Amino acid sequence: MESAIVNLCGPGDRVAVVSAGYFGERWIELAERYGLEVIPLRYEWGAVPVPEDLAELLSANEVKAVYLVHSETSTGVILDLERFGAVAREAGVLLIADAVSSLAAVPIETDGWGVDVLVSSSHKALMTPPGVAIVIVSERALEAANEAPLPRFYLDWGANLLTQRRDEPETWFSATTSLIVGLEAALSLIRAQGFAAVYHRHVEMGRRCRTALKEADLMLFSPDDDSAAVLTAVRMPEDVDSSGIVQGMHDRWGVTVADGEARLKGRIVRIGHLGYISEADVELATEALSTCVAEAAGILGQSVR
Repeated sequence: MESAIVNLCGPGDRVAVVSAGYFGERWIELAERYGLEVIPLRYEWGAVPVPEDLAELLSANEVKAVYLVHSETSTGVILDLERFGAVAREAGVLLIADAVSSLAAVPIETDGWGVDVLVSSSHKALMTPPGVAIVIVSERALEAANEAPLPRFYLDWGANLLTQRRDEPETWFSATTSLIVGLEAALSLIRAQGFAAVYHRHVEMGRRCRTALKEADLMLFSPDDDSAAVLTAVRMPEDVDSSGIVQGMHDRWGVTVADGEARLKGRIVRIGHLGYISEADVELATEALSTCVAEAAGILGQSVR
């Protein structure tokens, strides 16, 4: 993410940031720390960003680039990247997307949708431990990088590409060899299954999770539709602290889920169902969650609204 700032922009450059959660706010903080002028397009956490709002912002403001989060894992919302890409192309600005949790979980067409920079990681739907960053860069973004004034060394796209394009390709610095071997194995599994089947599996996991939670009379925070294919966020009943629920699920059931981020801490529980997750994993997680919430609310066997 930081490389997508230092290779494209400089102090005083004006950029737009679409933010509807914790990780959208991270884009804003990153840009401001490097002296960029940020025009935020903010939504309530949990809302779905609207491409027409970005079009209106771009018609009223001249910006160099748009930064956004494709899959906002603090809320479970996935925005329509294709439509946002069309808006950015129409305005003639660069589009940079945080796709850390969406790459290989939901469809993405970087070239077809006009995404100039796509940033992702090994540790989500790519089913590998954290430690490998992935940046997909368009030719237009590479041209912009040639003119960017900020100094960079480790994060320099040009230096990285030079080493990768040698007759015997290398990485710019020492490679995380064991992780890359693991990533190669994970990608082999994805290739064998096929992208259509991988995407369908993620949709099915989301459906199973939502169905089980609604049957337990729990209220969803993330959207109740197939766009929520990465994770499901669940509202806690009044007077139930999600932090205690997360700890109880871990200690008593051996299930690891996530609390809310920042302003949502204590208010929601997030169940990830992306990557190497099975139907049994989802069933166990939803059973553990519903039981812990009912116990915390003192109404085991009753509605937990």
